[in-house]
Amino acid sequence: MPRKASSLYATAGTANRLNKQMIPASAVRKMHEEHPNIVDLIESGKVDYILSTDARAGSEAGQRTDAPAGLEHAIPVFTSVDTAAAMLRCLAMDKTMADMELIDITKV
Repeated sequence: MPRKASSLYATAGTANRLNKQMIPASAVRKMHEEHPNIVDLIESGKVDYILSTDARAGSEAGQRTDAPAGLEHAIPVFTSVDTAAAMLRCLAMDKTMADMELIDITKV
């Protein structure tokens, strides 16, 4: 069974860095920028997963991230790169979140 085609969207700076590494990504405006922006993309139903990290803590203090918009639309939000990378490995094996067992790490 062929894997579902996917697109990668990122804010301008991140999309630029990804493209320089030969990882195709389309730039999308941040939620506080003019429309269309990331919230419009989320509301369109085109987003399956969100990776929302702030590598520069405090750089945009007081601004909302796209994570709440994702949660409002029942879109899984990853807040760490290693967790998102693990999800990507699962997707590469044609697995989805429904195929995975959740583990309570406080009981491991």
